[in-house]
Amino acid sequence: MKKAAYQAIKSLLVGMALLLLFCSAAQLAEGEEIGFNVQASLPDNQLDKEISYYDLRMQAGQKQEITLTISNTSQQEQTYEINLNQAYTNKNGFIDYERSDVKPDNSQRYQLTDIVIYDSEVTVSPKTSIDFPIQLNMPEESFDGEILGGIQVLKKTKEVEGKIVNRYGYIIGLRLTETDTPVQRKLELNEVRAEKTFGSTGIVAEIRNPTMEGIGHLKYEAAIKNSEKEIVREKTYDEEMSMAPNSVYDFAIDWEEEPLEAGEYMLHLTVSDGKGNRWDFEEPFEISEREAEKINQSLLPIASSSNAPSWPFMILGVLSAGAVFLCYLHSEKKKQRQRVLIKTANTLNSSGHVQEQEPPSQ
Repeated sequence: MKKAAYQAIKSLLVGMALLLLFCSAAQLAEGEEIGFNVQASLPDNQLDKEISYYDLRMQAGQKQEITLTISNTSQQEQTYEINLNQAYTNKNGFIDYERSDVKPDNSQRYQLTDIVIYDSEVTVSPKTSIDFPIQLNMPEESFDGEILGGIQVLKKTKEVEGKIVNRYGYIIGLRLTETDTPVQRKLELNEVRAEKTFGSTGIVAEIRNPTMEGIGHLKYEAAIKNSEKEIVREKTYDEEMSMAPNSVYDFAIDWEEEPLEAGEYMLHLTVSDGKGNRWDFEEPFEISEREAEKINQSLLPIASSSNAPSWPFMILGVLSAGAVFLCYLHSEKKKQRQRVLIKTANTLNSSGHVQEQEPPSQ
């Protein structure tokens, strides 16, 4: 009982510390202006002149320089970090361009790092705009489909020890095509495995898009049956999800914090897109005693004794709810402010980056 109470109080203190860190981060974010904007300078080979990201019709072996206008609207000289990131499918099941460290899939024939040449940093004087050059060197071999990426511009900030500093930036989409030849869409199911997902017990189905085409408007319907052919879990995701070309998505089926049980199972999974394509998968998998024990133990409550005092958990619950509410208010205020400052912005992610002007997926 004493041990359980000690662990409960320890959890409470950790919760309070996290809440204080959140408040510090919120105050820093509120006091910091973005102070710059970015705009694509669209060349003559832009396919659609009405959109504001790069959608370029290229030829095999073509070399071309494009420019990105970076405007420093602040009163101080600013340095910006530049990254060109290949499109990938993030853990939430959407096409993303923010990370540069995603391991490429084996089906990926062309990497942006082999196509683009650019400086990794640029410094801009106060109240000044510059045209930042990016050199494109297309592969000698022609292809059907698309190469998707994002040009990420981040304002460099001074690190402050002991404080959380948000980094602001933009991502402008880059889409390169050579033909209008349709690409036959295809999805594959690589494997099914037990795994800790989103802080809970769960099952992951690794889905692969091996084609050079982004797929949008995706819907997932999954059912897991045990050895007695009883449905133990069902999940439907109908949120207009998407997959990047030549990428892998770890489709997670939440076990809702219940312990995994060892045994043999069967996954029934249907994936459909907005163009009438449908993929049906049936895949048997097994959860071993060792796997179940390892995952379950990693998620055991810190204090499970019924004799443990309940007041620390009640206070921790109130603090957690307060942190979530403050996070919501802060997020809404930030979104409202940035909608005024940056009319073209689409998405504000949790790290403070503004993502905008991304190629749509159909």
